[in-house]
Amino acid sequence: MNQQEFLPILEQRVIEVCGVNHPYYPAWSQYYRNRGDRLTGLVKCVAERLPFPIERALVLDIGCGTGSATVELARLGARVIGLDLDQRFGLDLAKIRTQDEPVLALLSSDALRLPFPNGSVDCCFASNAIEHFPDYRQAIAEMQRVTRPGGVVYVETPNKLWPWEAHTQLLFAGWLPPAVAEIYVKLRGKRRWQDRWDVRPLSYWQLRHALERVGLEIRADFPDLIPYDTSSLASGLRRAAALGAPVQWVMPTLKLLALKPVAR
Repeated sequence: MNQQEFLPILEQRVIEVCGVNHPYYPAWSQYYRNRGDRLTGLVKCVAERLPFPIERALVLDIGCGTGSATVELARLGARVIGLDLDQRFGLDLAKIRTQDEPVLALLSSDALRLPFPNGSVDCCFASNAIEHFPDYRQAIAEMQRVTRPGGVVYVETPNKLWPWEAHTQLLFAGWLPPAVAEIYVKLRGKRRWQDRWDVRPLSYWQLRHALERVGLEIRADFPDLIPYDTSSLASGLRRAAALGAPVQWVMPTLKLLALKPVAR
């Protein structure tokens, strides 16, 4: 099912669960309308930077949500398993989204306790998911555990240092402790009072340290992983990075591709 066919189904689910008057509804709607083309480019960009062909590679899409990245990975020839704990806005919709796609499986699974043996997958892919996990370090440790030597872990997540919090566009909301951020977001009308705030954004150094502390080696970051490779923006960012400018620290989104080294 393509993105345009899937969007009405997604919007109907949002309306059923939250109603069109939900303060977050316009942001959800716009986000998913723009997500398709961006994800297509992103997945291709990551695939080109893998140290092995993506065809037949076993990939875990961690926090797969509605299955958009799962589909894009499968269309490139990967054997993809999507994992999520959310049923309403996750697996239920992902099952619809992937029903005519070559996706290996969709599983209800906790990212902090992945149900796979050590070294059993080629790649763990986590796009805009890790900021929702209660313990990002444990999630990354689990990705490292299940990835084979020579395999890779890709993580994309909103940047804590970007002033506008990605889910609400509220100024400085991502800089606050979660309990304070929850009150701020609700007072500003961006979330209903009964909705739980589960966003814990990371800085570049928090994410990089969490990857390196479990033995993963950074192979690419934001300037190398933007999907619009030929744009003047991409070229400018790469030139700035080559001159030593810390562009990856201050971009709205963090992107890191890390290799699990082969033991020598």
